[in-house]
Amino acid sequence: MRLSVSPEVQATTEDARSRFGDDSDERNPLFFHRELLIVPDHSRREISLAIADEEFPFGAEYLASTTFREINFGEQAVVGASHAIAGKALKVKGFELCRSCGKVQRGPAKASNHTWGCRYRDKPDDAQLRQLLFMYREFNSEALRFLLPGASFWDEAGQPSFVGALHLGLRQRFGGKVDHLQSALGEEPQPGSQQRKTFLYLFDSVPGGTGYVRQLIEAGGADLRAVFEQSLQTLQACSCSDGCYRCIFMYRQRFDRERTSKRRAIEQLQTILNRWEELQPSERSLSEVVINTRAESELELRFIEKLREGKGKPAGVTVTLRDDFIKGNKGYLLTFNNGSSVVSWKVEQQVPIGEAEGVRAFSRADFLITPTAGGKPIAVYTDGWEYHRGRLATDAEQRMALQRSGRYLFWALSWDDVVEAPPTAQAPLDPNGLAVGVNPAFANKPESFIERWWPQPLLDSLTSTPALMPRQAQLASSLQLLMAYLANPSEALWQGMAQQFCLAQASPIAVESPELSAAVDALQLDPHVQEWQGTEPSRRVGQHLTPAPGLQILNLVDMGLHERRHPAASFRAIHFEPDPNASEQQQQAGWREWLRQGNLFQFLPHLLISTAGWGGREQTAAVDPPQVWVAADPAKAAPGISSAPESASAGRQRAWQELGRFAPAEAQPLLEALEAAWQDTDHPLPEQAFELEGPRGDVLAQAELAWSEQRLAVVSDPVDAEAFTAAGWHCWSLEDPPVSAATALAEALTPC
Repeated sequence: MRLSVSPEVQATTEDARSRFGDDSDERNPLFFHRELLIVPDHSRREISLAIADEEFPFGAEYLASTTFREINFGEQAVVGASHAIAGKALKVKGFELCRSCGKVQRGPAKASNHTWGCRYRDKPDDAQLRQLLFMYREFNSEALRFLLPGASFWDEAGQPSFVGALHLGLRQRFGGKVDHLQSALGEEPQPGSQQRKTFLYLFDSVPGGTGYVRQLIEAGGADLRAVFEQSLQTLQACSCSDGCYRCIFMYRQRFDRERTSKRRAIEQLQTILNRWEELQPSERSLSEVVINTRAESELELRFIEKLREGKGKPAGVTVTLRDDFIKGNKGYLLTFNNGSSVVSWKVEQQVPIGEAEGVRAFSRADFLITPTAGGKPIAVYTDGWEYHRGRLATDAEQRMALQRSGRYLFWALSWDDVVEAPPTAQAPLDPNGLAVGVNPAFANKPESFIERWWPQPLLDSLTSTPALMPRQAQLASSLQLLMAYLANPSEALWQGMAQQFCLAQASPIAVESPELSAAVDALQLDPHVQEWQGTEPSRRVGQHLTPAPGLQILNLVDMGLHERRHPAASFRAIHFEPDPNASEQQQQAGWREWLRQGNLFQFLPHLLISTAGWGGREQTAAVDPPQVWVAADPAKAAPGISSAPESASAGRQRAWQELGRFAPAEAQPLLEALEAAWQDTDHPLPEQAFELEGPRGDVLAQAELAWSEQRLAVVSDPVDAEAFTAAGWHCWSLEDPPVSAATALAEALTPC
């Protein structure tokens, strides 16, 4: 990356080409990516005013000299090299210049990309180019910077609203054009913290300044106060609803118009003016002020901001967040309204939870969200990868302690969950541990899963319909899952959701199979699996999934208990151990999915969240009797554990029924023929939706039915048949006559 200061710029466009007429409305504007970097000269700090209250860190500071450096990174583009600029990851193209004449290159090599005197004009293909060049300009001027008191001043609506109100006040105060006074945001690290402080700079674009800025803060900031007061008066007097060009809107900020709010600006100005008498001269620089609004990281501040916005809320739900005081501390009242019912929550910050609260392992929840109508509180943890990658075992222990206590729920959120855009069909979650090893029927026949674990009596008992259907939850981020739970907090509903995913990711592989036994041994889960199985025989199957490097999921289901909707119908172990061979991005993505899996499957009594240092050996296997039941009458579901075991023939018949339930329609005739031909035999049942993997774990082909040990497969696509055959398998097609195919498969499975 190279920066270039251009002392002289020449336009070489032909005069005729530089002109345009009004005979056409078509334009092809070019947009360039520019960033303004602000470098304050702290040695030139002359006046500082601040409110000495860590809960309200507002202040203004005059700097006689500040460097403003504007960098042009070239045309805006979706693709390009990624560079870290002032804490931001930017994809930029830069400029490509001819090393001989310095002209910017556009499109393929051509003569017009060079000046008339350039030696490469006649041989443009031979030109030597300078690539990824950025241009910048800089100047020094006086500046007034504001330390803003909270996220409501610099979130998506707060920052443009405050800027609009500030410039409105400047116009009112100085009674003329003050376009040379401009504003920009700057950040700097906070000492001893991962958090960054945000400053709003008001600066004079005339190099060296004109004196306007200094005038604002002299005499204890009298003129600055007048700016805020006159802005407030103008906003309150304007007859518009929430902003117009007569008051807060500015043509200079037209791209922020939709996010600029007159009502928000009025709240901000009233908040500052109500505390104005506390604004006093300070010997300390604002850089030394430590922001501590009971939120220990920027991510926690962003979480409150996103709650206020209602980010990730279900469709049709209105979310409101207002300030409140809880137990003498600042908190919030969070409300979800879907038009037919209202759910309210109290939000506390930095809440300790330990043995006094019935939880074995102590932790400090970043937020404790408690339903006002009664129920389990949710301990919310906003986790950053940089810090938490070194304490995964502690995190696993603390969250398992919360889950086993039976008194709390937990929710872990990463930076991507809170700050970045929610996943979409075009940009889905990657990895997604809910999308691997899934029975095709989960997509083709979701009602068969929903009817089993979301029976009508359960749905009738809810105050509103489920905020997320299972297929939607499969693709949702942790924040979207949390917002859905807050909108409809039924533990039974969410246990049913978790059970559906477990059932969807089951396979015909028996728990006692070598594959699953090896996974149980590797994760030291034998006592946990024994505790889950109990002593009663049943058909128990499962699957060992590896959705990402370092992330393992052991998913076991008891088909008999699933029929009875028993809480112990599923066992799930979620293990994450960063793979040293994986990239930093892959490790972080796997960790985020580990958090999401724990959030969703905490509603299962038999859950284990594990990592190196906290796993099957450290976590006790004993699980208390379940408190939450999906069954309309738990008393009818519970005796199923001690009922007489199924006969072998009845169990096999049930297994065929399960295969038929999840198989596509075109496979039904073959399954019926197989069941009829295999009566009184011990031939193994097939695996459904089997994926043939290559040496690197990539999927080469898929079979509708497969017997992996015998290397037999039934496919629906000739291309899949070719891949299986090339790998040494014997294949049949779903288009083959069902009876003939069933007979041939029986012969292939019969020992010689």
